[in-house]
Amino acid sequence: MLKMKHAIFLEYLGVRGGIGKSTSANRARDHFKWAGVSVYLVRIESKRCLWTPQTDEVFIATEDLAESNDQTGGVAATLAPIWKVLDKARKTNGVVICDWGAGLTNFRSDLLRSTGFDEVLNSFGVVGYACIVTDNSVDSLLQCADTLKSTRDVAPGLHLVVIHNEVHGHFDFADGTVEARALAGVMEESAQARHIKIPAFRGNAMAPFIAAGLTVLEVMTSDPQWLATKIGRDIFVTKACVSKVAEWWKATESEFSNAFPAPTDMAP
Repeated sequence: MLKMKHAIFLEYLGVRGGIGKSTSANRARDHFKWAGVSVYLVRIESKRCLWTPQTDEVFIATEDLAESNDQTGGVAATLAPIWKVLDKARKTNGVVICDWGAGLTNFRSDLLRSTGFDEVLNSFGVVGYACIVTDNSVDSLLQCADTLKSTRDVAPGLHLVVIHNEVHGHFDFADGTVEARALAGVMEESAQARHIKIPAFRGNAMAPFIAAGLTVLEVMTSDPQWLATKIGRDIFVTKACVSKVAEWWKATESEFSNAFPAPTDMAP
């Protein structure tokens, strides 16, 4: 079990859905939970997603953000649950992960700008990271570069992390292509950032477990026969899926360990 010297705040954002943002946020949660660290996950999503929060998860509706101008404090007031879990994390040297829904860039920028968010975190002794997720599409790469730049401008105290999610394919582009130029823009804007590559699941291995409401960590730590019953598949298919999930876990754990090598050593 890791004993961290301070709390950590990680925000995960992407300009649109379907690029693996929540998968990346969930993986960060599992990375720290696996190490025995207290983790609080804040989901900012539409009520239409019918999300049922799990233990240590907090739900904030995007519809409430749209009406935030009517509240004293605006966006900061609507996002008050974040402050509450941050206070808990400070007391336990835990981790708060904020999973921003797609299309909330303006609300996020308003929060960072109006509150001096990075400065507040620093005054609390909390290390803050802005984790920007992109797939290999040109529009996602271009918007990732823009988000990196705007984050540096609005909240220079946040450490930048780029998540290269291979959910829709690899990032090995031929020289001179529009994709290669877009990726070069991301790399230029993230010269001082940390980088994490998240491979796609082989054989769609996680799909039956997701349908059953299971997390990767639960798949990794549960009895195969119980999993087979839970997903309604035979033991052979279940074990094959678990094996591929384990490969993904090992590869991503290496990536997260490189990006966050020793939480006890991360200085505020």
